Amino acid sequence: MVVIVGGLGPAASAAAQGAPRADDGRDAQARLHFQVGAEYFETGDYRDAIREFERALQLSERPRMHYNIAGCYERLGQPAEAADHLALYLDAIEDIPNREALTRRLENLRERARELEAEAARAEPAVDELGEPPDEEPAAPESPRDEVAVAAPVTPASSSGGGPDMGLLGVSIAAFVVGGLGFATQGVLGGLALAEDEAISAGCGGSMSCRADEVATLTGLATGSDVGLAVGVTGIALGAVLLGVAFANGGEERDVALTVYGDPSGAGAAIHGRL
Repeated sequence: MVVIVGGLGPAASAAAQGAPRADDGRDAQARLHFQVGAEYFETGDYRDAIREFERALQLSERPRMHYNIAGCYERLGQPAEAADHLALYLDAIEDIPNREALTRRLENLRERARELEAEAARAEPAVDELGEPPDEEPAAPESPRDEVAVAAPVTPASSSGGGPDMGLLGVSIAAFVVGGLGFATQGVLGGLALAEDEAISAGCGGSMSCRADEVATLTGLATGSDVGLAVGVTGIALGAVLLGVAFANGGEERDVALTVYGDPSGAGAAIHGRL
């Protein structure tokens, strides 16, 4: 895997100057975050790359990581943040062959930041003589999420015996099965991810020069393992709740609705109604 050196150029054209050394457990974790961050950088996912580089910085405490973070912020059009991290890099590292060029780059970033700040100030709404903004039609509040409700009524036949609600009992069993499959998936993929990590550490990871395709399998296995764990926890928890409701309220009529929602920040589902 490669990273930015000698300027704020693309990650694919640089050497592993910012990578932490694998001295101990923290450095091993930092190296993994660094490799994933460099992969995100190469594909243009700069915000994800910033997240991984910052985690590598926290674990390794190597100021060279500020250089990589500065490159991400510059490509996101945030020169103020890029200048802050580039300044931290220049202040912390003494032996920089291209310091003069980087100093000029820092001055250019700060100048661009001042220009953006001035443009934002000019774009602010005008005020009247009393120092208050002119009256404007209030904008309709945006809905925090687009919801699609799917009603799933559950109306079991009345029972005077006080037995469990068979409908909810069946749903709870299904939830336990899904949760079990989720934990099984997490266990299998987690084991494969550990084996892949050991293989990477013994191979290209020892030289800090892994390519993006060499860590792609590890990334996929780790993601799949996390998804399996989430499904397992959710399934078991939902099954336990529904099982308790089935035995506590057996024979009573109830209405349950499932609401599925989603927005740019995430998605989810909620069960609500009369139990």
